[in-house]
Amino acid sequence: MKSILGFIALARTCTGDTIPPPNVDAATYGYNVLLGLPPIEQRTSLIGSKLFSLTANTDISNDGFKSYHQFSDFNAQEKCNNHAVSNTVWWSTSSATLSAQATSSSKGYDFKATIGISVPVKGAELSLETTVRNALVFGNSQSSVQAFSQRNAGKTYSFDAKTHRQLYAVEIDYNSISSWTDKFKNACASLGNSPNTIEILNFFNDYGTHGLALAAFGQTCTSSIFMKSGYSMSTYYAFKSKESSYDSSFLWWSSSKHQSESNEEKEDKESGFQYSVADRRCYGEIATDSTCGGGMAGTGHNSPAIISWTYKPIWDMHVPELSQGAKNKLKSVFELFMSASVHCMETSCNGRGACAPKNDWWTHKKFTSGSIDFDATFDGNKCFCAEEYIGNKCEKRKEIPLKEKVLGGYENYWDERFQKNDGIPLCGMWSRHDNDTEDRRFKFYTCGFFESQYAEKVGNDAVTSWTNWDEEWRLECEANKVLIGVESYHSNGAEDRRWRITCRQFKDSRTDNCVGFPSTYVNHWDEMFDFTCPSGKVLTGIESVHHNGAEDRRFKFKCCSLLIHKHQDIELIKKYFWTGYYNDFDKPVTAVALIDGKKAAISGVSSYHSNHAEDRRYRFKYSTAQNMILTPYHDTQW
Repeated sequence: MKSILGFIALARTCTGDTIPPPNVDAATYGYNVLLGLPPIEQRTSLIGSKLFSLTANTDISNDGFKSYHQFSDFNAQEKCNNHAVSNTVWWSTSSATLSAQATSSSKGYDFKATIGISVPVKGAELSLETTVRNALVFGNSQSSVQAFSQRNAGKTYSFDAKTHRQLYAVEIDYNSISSWTDKFKNACASLGNSPNTIEILNFFNDYGTHGLALAAFGQTCTSSIFMKSGYSMSTYYAFKSKESSYDSSFLWWSSSKHQSESNEEKEDKESGFQYSVADRRCYGEIATDSTCGGGMAGTGHNSPAIISWTYKPIWDMHVPELSQGAKNKLKSVFELFMSASVHCMETSCNGRGACAPKNDWWTHKKFTSGSIDFDATFDGNKCFCAEEYIGNKCEKRKEIPLKEKVLGGYENYWDERFQKNDGIPLCGMWSRHDNDTEDRRFKFYTCGFFESQYAEKVGNDAVTSWTNWDEEWRLECEANKVLIGVESYHSNGAEDRRWRITCRQFKDSRTDNCVGFPSTYVNHWDEMFDFTCPSGKVLTGIESVHHNGAEDRRFKFKCCSLLIHKHQDIELIKKYFWTGYYNDFDKPVTAVALIDGKKAAISGVSSYHSNHAEDRRYRFKYSTAQNMILTPYHDTQW
């Protein structure tokens, strides 16, 4: 057996022999992704069978082990992450519920690759691809089940906290494994070259759809607060922002010696709304007290659980007994489930969310002859809504949460003209009159945004949703709008950036003659690039893909001509300049195109990468019309 496990920490016996780390055997099992249960919950329920073995006769000391972290009998030198409270209040069964689980479980791995297959969504639904995939992987997890239970009890908004410690990690090379179990080999051989759908379903039921390609073992803990419905988003955010919300019952692992705590019902004294502290549990045990700066006290022994992972489809494994015909059938049947998931999204969730799988569809079932209704494998009563939607069927738009109003200073003096336009919503006005000047001075109340992960419109500027870590994404302006702003911030944990763009339609203008996203990217991994739209064109979209090995992104851009609205071919863009770099490595980017103090369009991007920082710096090319000012299309007139 060669290179079965890599990046793994080994303990040594008193004789100097290497021994496998505790619970590593869990990495040898198959897992049925279609259950909607993460690996640790499948193993807790004893679901699945071993694909290969690590036996006492296996010489693992020469099998390509590499030290991921140096340990001495797995003592307190673990890789740690302190607790992190979510930044957002979300609808209890929103896509954010799934994203939080995916982020904590992938830990920077390329989560798109974990099921080894694309989601068959159409253009308008492309933004839901990640939600559909995450619902498949986590739709029936304990966190998701708790979210639906709390929502049905009237606790419709929530936020959570998670923390974990990693003891060791493994990587499995399925091309080199020779110790496949006899049962698994016989099951693969029995499929032959032309298995039918029933045979494939029984195979999935017995051995799963995937193995683990990467797995980190350690301890992870979670906790959630679910808040009663009927209050404004601003009230929920105000409650979340108070430190008193993070009491010992929420961050319970800091003091508890148990693996779980029961739910608690509470009431906020200031607002009067009721809330539950729920979903309080840990997976895995670590022998020593934490060296992470507090919390997650250790136990008397090491019994780590799988806390983050990526999957490897069985049809992509090198199993001599598994024919190519059987591999093709395994993949095609899995694709039927994916299509059924998308169909459930469209028919049950208004095309704005993803359905949870029905894991009881598989329970203790031996499939026999007959037709299979794949649509029956997803629960149309359990919709995970895209973040901007709420409701049992994702039928409503989420309210934008605003902060408490703040009164600013005077905006004008007597007899003086003034303009108030700083991009913050106005929610009130105060004024006083002077009889000597026969004029007024004005102050305004502003109500800022708590969060901006979802799409918002301020004036005529349209701001897209934030992208997610490690995702392939496309951000595109609506028709006749052009890109005028770019925002981005970096995570050292994910070694990636989240992005959003701002688009605007300028007065008496339209877009035309667009050059769509090309088939190739403008840069390779770690490569510098300077991209400029063709003459007379400006940016209207950005597309990007991330690679966790290179910890870098590649980019594509869409450009359109900005034309005078009533003329076919009179181009506006004549004037431009390049900015300096907007950011240092690991620092935010906030770019708003301005020329001579007026809003302009972005027509080019330049960037270079640092392997040390695993980040990029960015500068932009701004463009505007020669001898004229671009103004918003809907600015009011005197």
